[in-house]
Amino acid sequence: LASSGKKVCLVDLDFDSQDLSRFLQVRPFINENLELLTRGQRSANQEFVLQTVFPAWGSDKNLFCVPPVTDSEYLYEANSGFSRVFVSILEILD
Repeated sequence: LASSGKKVCLVDLDFDSQDLSRFLQVRPFINENLELLTRGQRSANQEFVLQTVFPAWGSDKNLFCVPPVTDSEYLYEANSGFSRVFVSILEILD
């Protein structure tokens, strides 16, 4: 898709080892901006969500990646709100 001119955003959900982000050579491997959003310390609006997206493979202007947050217990807690906020972030990215 990226090579055909479409913008592509890959989302790395490997909280433990960030394999996708590392493979795509995305810096940073840990997404502090995403962590602020998912913890509710920032509003999930377009401005802040776009700060979670980083270019992948510098030569490709259409390929982007959202590196993961650090692995933490709050990701797996039912009442943490992570899932709800994360879905909102994906809707904005779409």
